Amino acid sequence: MKLLGMQEQSYYLAVPECRTTDQVIVLVHGTSRNVQPLLESFWPLVRKRGIALLAPLFGESNYKDFQRLGRSGKGPRADLAINAMLAEVGSLTGWHAGKAFFFGHSAGAQFVQRYMFAHPQKVLKAALSAAGWYTFPVQRDYPAGIRGTADLPGVHFEPQRFLQIPTAAYIGLEDTLRDESLNCSRRIDRLQGANRLERARNWVRAMQKAARKHDLKPKAELFEIGGICHDYKKAVSSGQINQRVLAWFLST
Repeated sequence: MKLLGMQEQSYYLAVPECRTTDQVIVLVHGTSRNVQPLLESFWPLVRKRGIALLAPLFGESNYKDFQRLGRSGKGPRADLAINAMLAEVGSLTGWHAGKAFFFGHSAGAQFVQRYMFAHPQKVLKAALSAAGWYTFPVQRDYPAGIRGTADLPGVHFEPQRFLQIPTAAYIGLEDTLRDESLNCSRRIDRLQGANRLERARNWVRAMQKAARKHDLKPKAELFEIGGICHDYKKAVSSGQINQRVLAWFLST
C-alpha cells in the first residue's frame, strides 16, 4: 500500500500485482481519520481478486466538513478531491472504468451517501456502515435534504439518477447509543430518529418510497447485524462486515 499525495490531499492506494479486473473500491474513514482498519480488513479479501483499493485521508485541520462534502467556508470540497484522486489513479494504473464501488463507516458512510447523491455517474454501488445521519431524498435544505444549496456550487441532486444506484445500509442492532459523535439535534431526531439504528431504517424506507414515486425499482437495502454496536473492528471480527460488503459488491 502506498501513501500518495496531491495538493492538500493524501490517499492510500493498494494495487494487486496481478490486475485481473478493472474494479476499484473506495474506502472512506470516519471522524477518527483512521483509515488503517478499513485497508487491513479489505486488502486480504481483494488482492487475490485483482481489485484495487483507494482510501482518502481527509485531514482534520482542513477537511472539517468532509462528511457533508465540504460546504463553502468550511474547507476544501471533499467530493472534488475524490474525483481528482480517481483521475490520478487512472493515470497511475490504467484504470479508466470511471465508476467505483464505495464503502464508508460512520462519518465516512455519510460522505459516501452524499457523494452518491451528488456524483451518481461515479458510483457502481454504495455501501454505508453505521452512518450517524443521512441526507434524505426529499425537498429539505441540504444536508438534511436535497434542496439545492449555494454552499455546494455546481451540485444538483437528481433523484432519477441516484435512486438507480444499488445501495446497502449496514447497521448493528446494538448501535443505539446517543454518544458525543452522534448528531443529536432535535430537528434530526424528529426527522430521522433518535439513534443510528432508527435512522438507517427510516432512510432506507425513504429511499425505497422515493424510488417508487419516480416509477423506479427500489435499489436501497438494509442489512442489520446482531451483536454489533458502532465499533468498526468489532463489526469485522464479530459481524464480518468486510466480507458481507465485498460479497454484496460482487453480486449481480
